[in-house]
Amino acid sequence: MPRFIKFLMGLFKYLKKKKGTKSFFYTNDLRSLIDAIIRELGNTSNPELKKLYVTLMYHLILTPEYKKEKHRSEDIEELFDSLLELEDEEEIDEEIKEYIENIKDL
Repeated sequence: MPRFIKFLMGLFKYLKKKKGTKSFFYTNDLRSLIDAIIRELGNTSNPELKKLYVTLMYHLILTPEYKKEKHRSEDIEELFDSLLELEDEEEIDEEIKEYIENIKDL
């Protein structure tokens, strides 16, 4: 697992516990993270990485900054639809499906 992903997951866990950190990301940083996750999620076949990217995307979508702008929301929805369609061909972790469903409900 890439160190950067581990770092981001730890950062999100830390930020969720601290008051006053709900609005942490600059808009351009958030856009860049989302762009990178979309690209990497579309390019990987590793189930563990898919799970990490979907989890990370879920946490990004919950940020106030994302809720204001909804950067690439259509691309995110299409990507997650394609992941769910692959469910028959590949093993898609139940937790990934749950995160995707939660994201689609936002």
